[in-house]
Amino acid sequence: MIDFETNKPLFTDLVNNFQEFQHKVWNEKIESSVKGLTDDSDYSNVKQIEDLTQGDFEPNDNLLYDVTIPGDWIFSSSEKNHGYDRVDDVITESGVKKAIHHLKNPPALKDGKKGFVMNDCGSLQASARYDVESGKWQIAKNLGNNRLQMKFLANNGKPSRIRVLLRFHPKDLTFDDMKTIEANGHSVDAGDRSSQNEKQKFISGYHGGNKKALYCFNFLNKVGMDYHGLLAKEGVEGAENFLALKSVNGLKDGKGCGHFKKYGEHDVKLACETAVEIAKITGEKEIGATSIECLSQMFSIFTNYGISKNSRPVFNSDELQNFFIAFFKRHNQVSEEFEEEKFGLNDMNVSSGVKDITYINAMTFWPLIVNYYKKIKGVQNGFKSTSVVGTEFCDSTKDKWLHKEVVKLIST
Repeated sequence: MIDFETNKPLFTDLVNNFQEFQHKVWNEKIESSVKGLTDDSDYSNVKQIEDLTQGDFEPNDNLLYDVTIPGDWIFSSSEKNHGYDRVDDVITESGVKKAIHHLKNPPALKDGKKGFVMNDCGSLQASARYDVESGKWQIAKNLGNNRLQMKFLANNGKPSRIRVLLRFHPKDLTFDDMKTIEANGHSVDAGDRSSQNEKQKFISGYHGGNKKALYCFNFLNKVGMDYHGLLAKEGVEGAENFLALKSVNGLKDGKGCGHFKKYGEHDVKLACETAVEIAKITGEKEIGATSIECLSQMFSIFTNYGISKNSRPVFNSDELQNFFIAFFKRHNQVSEEFEEEKFGLNDMNVSSGVKDITYINAMTFWPLIVNYYKKIKGVQNGFKSTSVVGTEFCDSTKDKWLHKEVVKLIST
C-alpha cells in the first residue's frame, strides 16, 4: 500500500493548494458570493486514488492513472519557493474574482445552470513524487490552478474530489529531475510517452539509433563528460572518470541545434573542455547545464569580438581558458588562516530566480576578467559596455531591466 503525505510539504518548492486557498482568499464575503453554486461532476466511472493504491500496488512510471483525488491532497510547485508554477498569481483576490465570474458564466451555460461544469474542465495533470526520507509520496500538479480553485469555490470552500491524470515518478529521481519533468509536462499523453524524463528519452534514443542522441553521445565522449553513466555502461574507455552532467539540455538535440546553433560547436566544445579542467580544481564530480551555457556564451563572444570593429578579438581561446582556470583557482584556495567560501561550477545557476545567462556571467566574472585582460595585454584601459565586444555581450540579454544591470556591472 502506498502512503501519501497530504498535509505538510515534503519538498521545499511545494505548497498545498487548499491550505493556500483557505488562508489567503476564503472569507465570509467570498462564501456569500458563491452561495448556491453547484458542481455537476460525476466521477462514478473513475477509480479513487485510495482504491488504486491499496494492497500490493506498485506504480508504473510509464503509465498515466486516471483517478479522483481529494482536493486537499494536491500541492503545487510555487515560483516563490523556486518552483515552476504560478500558483501564487492565481490564489489571490483578483484570481478568485475571475474564478467566480467564470463559475457564474460558464461556457456550457444552459437553462441558467451555473457552477463547476465537469465537461468544461477535463482532468488535472499531476505527478506523484517519492520522498526517500519519509518513505511517502506527494502529489504535485503541473496544470490546473484555476480549475482547482473553482472546484473549491463551487463546493462552498470545501476540498471535494477532482479528476486527475496522475503519473508516478521513478523513486530514484532527484528533486531537480522531478521538477524539470513536471515543468515541461504541459502535454501529458500516454501515447507519445511524454511521461518519460530527459534521462529516459536520451538513453532510449541512443539505443534506438536516434541521430540527435548519437551526436550528443559522441560529443560528450570527445569532451570527457558522461550523463547518468551511459558512456561508462557502453564501455567508453575512461568514462568512469568523466565529469558527469546533471542534464544534457542544450546538447541533446544534436548538430546545429540548441547550444550548437546559438554559440557554435567549437565554442561549446571549448566550454565543456574548460569545465572538465575547472572541475579538477573545484572537486566537483557532477555539474549542471547552466555552467556549460555560461562558458559557451563567454567563448562565443570574447574570442570573436574586439574592442573596436576591426580590432582582433579581446582573447584567443587559450587566454580565455587560462582566465577561467585562474578564476576558479583563486576562489578555491585552501588556507589555514582564512576560511574562504569556495565557488564552483554549480554555483553558476539560475536558482535565485534570475534565468539570464548574460547576467549570471556579469555577476560572476566582473571586474576580474577586465583586470586579467589589462595585465596580459599590458594596457591600462580595459573593455566596457560601449566597446564592440561589450555591446555584443550586453545585448545578448533581452530583458531591458537586466540589460541596464549588466551595463552597470561591466562598466565599473
